[in-house]
Amino acid sequence: MHGNAGEWTMNWYSKDAVRTLYAQGDLIGPSAGKRKVVRGGSWDEDKHKLRSSNRNAKLPFGGTTIYGSIGFRCVYDVSQ
Repeated sequence: MHGNAGEWTMNWYSKDAVRTLYAQGDLIGPSAGKRKVVRGGSWDEDKHKLRSSNRNAKLPFGGTTIYGSIGFRCVYDVSQ
């Protein structure tokens, strides 16, 4: 899993989100923003960015020449 592809998340990026929102139990994060959170790293990243806890901030649009190494993971909430 690590180093294959970074993963888009639904969260908007906020520099202080870990401290101000996530630590308080708000895992959805900011309701709006300019950049989305990308977790983990891909084959073309530096080794310190390969951790799944790493948070990158990327604009939610761009061509494959910019974002060719970011994917997404489909999830389903089994509690519903």
